[in-house]
Amino acid sequence: RHLSTWEIVEQVTRIQKDLTPQGERVANVVFMGLGEPLHNYDEVLRAVRILNSPDGLGIGMRHLTISTSGLVPQIQQLSNEGIPLRLAISLHAVRDELRSEMMPVNRRWDLESLMAACAEYYQKTKRRVTFEYILLSGINDSKEEAEELAELLNRHEIHSLVNLIPWNPVDGVPYERSTPQAIRTFQTTVAKSGI
Repeated sequence: RHLSTWEIVEQVTRIQKDLTPQGERVANVVFMGLGEPLHNYDEVLRAVRILNSPDGLGIGMRHLTISTSGLVPQIQQLSNEGIPLRLAISLHAVRDELRSEMMPVNRRWDLESLMAACAEYYQKTKRRVTFEYILLSGINDSKEEAEELAELLNRHEIHSLVNLIPWNPVDGVPYERSTPQAIRTFQTTVAKSGI
């Protein structure tokens, strides 16, 4: 089920309670792993505002990130909120066919509509967009795919960061981790494009 605002905020305040005796504080929050945050838009946005408020935990908007699989209407709605949240997109593929297989949300909102929404988000908030990309050996880790990724992001003029995540093997799942050389080549190729 979707968490309510108070349940989301409580997770952060419990951690803060443990950190306070050590003179530390929660400095960053990423909304992910509790289902799709943008499916629970109103509750998540209320939690964001509470965590950001000086009467809440006072965590700066630049230290609050919403991670999404790519719900285009909600990304567009978020663009119009007037708050400089960080946005992270679980991308993982640069071709619609593969992304639709890996991320079923792509069947509803393809890469072009997602990139257009991300470009709008960047233009309105001036916040860099992070693209999460899990590298899978022989599936999405080639130099050609790195070039396509760079072209996709540059074509839409999105100031972006690509977070490359090597796959961690899981029993019963057929994917394999990319080789260190493939990871380095992918990273170097994307970086050469200015990303």
